[in-house]
Amino acid sequence: MKKIKIGLISCAALVLIMCVPCYARSTDDYLKEITEINEQAKNVTIQVNVPEDFDQRVDVYLNKEAHGITAGDGYSITIPVDAGTYAIHVILPKDAMEQYVATAQEALNVRTDTTLIVNVSANPDYGKNSDGQVEEPDSAETNEVYENFELEDEPAVYDYSDGKESGTIHIQAKNYGVFESLTYHLVGKDVYDIVLDMDHDFEAIVTLPVGEYYETGTMEYKTCDWVPESLDVTFKWEHKDNIGAFGQYFTIKDSTTVEDTDLIVYMVNSAETTEVDANQINSGRVIEDQIDAEQKHENEQLKKAFPDEFPSETATAETIPTVEITEKESFDFAKAAKIAGAVIIGAAIGVCVYYRKKK
Repeated sequence: MKKIKIGLISCAALVLIMCVPCYARSTDDYLKEITEINEQAKNVTIQVNVPEDFDQRVDVYLNKEAHGITAGDGYSITIPVDAGTYAIHVILPKDAMEQYVATAQEALNVRTDTTLIVNVSANPDYGKNSDGQVEEPDSAETNEVYENFELEDEPAVYDYSDGKESGTIHIQAKNYGVFESLTYHLVGKDVYDIVLDMDHDFEAIVTLPVGEYYETGTMEYKTCDWVPESLDVTFKWEHKDNIGAFGQYFTIKDSTTVEDTDLIVYMVNSAETTEVDANQINSGRVIEDQIDAEQKHENEQLKKAFPDEFPSETATAETIPTVEITEKESFDFAKAAKIAGAVIIGAAIGVCVYYRKKK
């Protein structure tokens, strides 16, 4: 029995001897790493000097980590970074027209310098061609463009009299620069579809048999090519001098002319009903084009700054297994000590049981 007790005490002492140093070493190493990280961390100030008229975001890359700096930040930020040397790249992601240039030092050693100065200035080559000359539109080409869009002097002419006594109605709608054509409907004994188009400045002279006619609110239209296809509005006729009273009656008398020249178009959406505004319609298209241009510009700048690795889906995918392997290969001293202790205790218990049975 005395031998058994001595054996158990020896096993317990052995476990303590093995576990305590391992646990202490593991904890000390961990605390040492944390202390080293804290000692190495530095606060770096990035200051961007910009022209008075500049209000865009500036992206400053320390290696491949981006830091966006805006007017809201006062074009200055302070960030914590690990001590080391960082490659510096500066991108102006919103400057699709390349009106500005940004300059900064190529590298920053955080151990010796904790301030990074970025200078943004007007691009001296903005608006110049490859020969360094300011590009101006050719007058001949400009005149040719305008000639292609000249309107015909005369209104469109429609004759529905069919040899009967007739009169005319002079119809004209406002040209918004949004539509290529608008179709206006008059109803008498028949329905008359009168196309008002851009070529005739949305004006027409229509000859009709004598009689009574009324206009319908139905309108067909064809928009210009620049108008977005996804335009979420509908259009309706109105009279400029009598809003809300569309659907007038006209009496056509022999050899007389009736004037109907105050036609305008309203656009209707879920929020409001207003007269057609080309700028408002075009704003959505302009915004979409601007976003596309800025994205293309940013991608080009990133590719120029990081030709091999940014942006790179392949490089990103390859880094994932590396991280996993590193985690699997790390050795946990505390865990190993616990396992060893469990094995020794189990062995000691087995020895005790064996001697007890033998006795």
